[in-house]
Amino acid sequence: MKLIAILMAVMGFVTVHEYHISICEINHNPDQNLLEITHRIFANDLENALRPTIAHIDVLNAKHYEANDQHIKMYIQARLEVISGAEELEIQWLGHVIKADQIVCFYELILPERSDHFQFSNTTLMEQFKDQKTLLHWSRRGENLKCIILDSDKTYTIINFYNYK
Repeated sequence: MKLIAILMAVMGFVTVHEYHISICEINHNPDQNLLEITHRIFANDLENALRPTIAHIDVLNAKHYEANDQHIKMYIQARLEVISGAEELEIQWLGHVIKADQIVCFYELILPERSDHFQFSNTTLMEQFKDQKTLLHWSRRGENLKCIILDSDKTYTIINFYNYK
């Protein structure tokens, strides 16, 4: 009986994710010809992904914001890709904020003048978790238009502007 009580106490301290998900919101701002991207990631999942290269990382520690910002930027930018036509577009990192147990990342990119569609690819955390999903919300001028799920079987989507005028 004592053994069961000890096991239950220990198991109570172990947190297990039943799922791995991040949320990525892309807003098309046609007036400025921009894609504005917000990416929400659970801090503990991000830390697990960064640990192979950075042994002691605590992304929720505000004292290490500058260093963490650089590590997060490098990790995310290696896993995001936006292509318009045959051109890979440059993603501008704007920074991150800490919200409870999440890291919220912000970036934007300028679209080419004659861009009518783009391919968005996101493999964030997919090397770490086989069940990782990214819920992708697509909007224009703040109006929600589409929701897509990206996972290890489908890491990209093509968004055609003509469908959303």
